[in-house]
Amino acid sequence: MRPGSGRGRRGTGRRGQAVVETALVLPVLIGLVWGVFSFGRGYGAYLAVSAATRDGARLAALGRSGQEVRAAVFAGLAATGIASAAATVSVSGQTGIPGDPVTVRVVANIENPAPLPGLPASIALTSATTMRKE
Repeated sequence: MRPGSGRGRRGTGRRGQAVVETALVLPVLIGLVWGVFSFGRGYGAYLAVSAATRDGARLAALGRSGQEVRAAVFAGLAATGIASAAATVSVSGQTGIPGDPVTVRVVANIENPAPLPGLPASIALTSATTMRKE
């Protein structure tokens, strides 16, 4: 045997070990990054639905008609890419006197930001805002 021949083999083994470790860790890391990205997209959509609901409730509290409230909510949703066909808006309490609560509720179906097998194709985001009529 030649001296030092064992060293070359150990170096090769270490490279193989690094490849195996990378192969084991990389799918977990990619899944984690994808999950964070998908959660961020879903949470951003929820914030958009919540903001549109709040804008609609403010208009309803000022005494605007149900049609104007719905148009404002749909405009807010459309600005963020949520189609009006995928959303349902309900307004309640508009006929009350000043000081009575007015509630705007929105249910928007968005495409699942993380389309994995076994998960639903769409997610229903619900938001309701109540304000006092002025």
